[in-house]
Amino acid sequence: MHPMKQQECCRIVLLGAAKARIVKVYSLIQDDPLSTAYAHRGVAIQFLPCVASFDSYLEEDGKRIRYLTKVEYFRNGVELVPDGLLPFVDDDASSAPFDSETAASPLHDTRDKPLFQGVSGVAIGAGISAAEDAEKIQVFIETLSRKKVSIAVVQPNSEYASMQEELEAYRTFDVAEKEEAMKHGTIGPAKMAQFAIQFACDIVDKAIEQAEEQRRKQAQQLATEAEAAAPPTHVPATVPTDMNVELNRYACRKCRTMLFGSDHVEDPPHLPAKHKFSHRKQHANAADACQSLFLTSNVNWLAASDMGEEVGKLSCPRCMVKVGTWHWSGAQCSCGTWVVPAIQVPVSKVDLVLPPVRRDDPLPLSAVAIIQPAITDKQNVST
Repeated sequence: MHPMKQQECCRIVLLGAAKARIVKVYSLIQDDPLSTAYAHRGVAIQFLPCVASFDSYLEEDGKRIRYLTKVEYFRNGVELVPDGLLPFVDDDASSAPFDSETAASPLHDTRDKPLFQGVSGVAIGAGISAAEDAEKIQVFIETLSRKKVSIAVVQPNSEYASMQEELEAYRTFDVAEKEEAMKHGTIGPAKMAQFAIQFACDIVDKAIEQAEEQRRKQAQQLATEAEAAAPPTHVPATVPTDMNVELNRYACRKCRTMLFGSDHVEDPPHLPAKHKFSHRKQHANAADACQSLFLTSNVNWLAASDMGEEVGKLSCPRCMVKVGTWHWSGAQCSCGTWVVPAIQVPVSKVDLVLPPVRRDDPLPLSAVAIIQPAITDKQNVST
């Protein structure tokens, strides 16, 4: 039995300038069931409440330079951790602890390394809204993590010009209005809580989709490589293996696979030069002019081919080299005769394989006519 693998964890830094507000947002997230909505997909979302501090100095030309002084991490929103975020960027997300009691991640089954490592994103708000401050935070987090990190800054509602104006408006709400805003997450800490949760879910969605696409590409590449490396089948099932060896047979000129026998050739054969389609073919020697064999349709490997089209090519079932064509409407032989239908194999694409000759078989007359004069000449020389 394989040991149960640890769950994937996506870490999101929850960052602001005011600790009290960040703690409030963090507590709302912990109480929101949406914060663990992606655990069923094998990913837990862990929020790291942090507070950023800035300072500035005045240059000689009078220009004030603002800079980030520190980012403090408060475990569970209470305990200040001396090492800050450093432990989260040194250890990958699959081995460090996180707050979740959900089942083990199935995503590990098809990957060698975790889907999420270190810090995956930073949700910024709670007193930080300037683009310049967000850029400084991004540089710090990416330098610490040694990788690109997603950054998102909560934006004001359309009726407010800035987050500061929106915060001032929220402070003027009475208890009932604040409860209503808290319920719908339209303004105040509840707004940032929902913003951070949605930001985290978007990161998880994107990472899972990218991982699945990568797995699809890898599987396709492996399948292609396996198909290219696979040795050819010794005798394809579509190659006829029961041909009559007592008759002439024809083999693929490239791989020597037996394709058909003389009993598969058209019977009766077409009459050479029956139709004279050209002046050249009218004067051709009919006995030598046929440069193709025309087959019947009862050849096994032809029956296995997809011959539903009007015209197509015939390929050797082993090496797949082209050995002929078919034309259901007919084709003209080199002798001039139009053959319908035409399953045509040029003689240049195949080799003739003669049947084996046994010792007790009488020699063909053509062979006797050649051998007899040679014997007579040898006897005359010896006398």
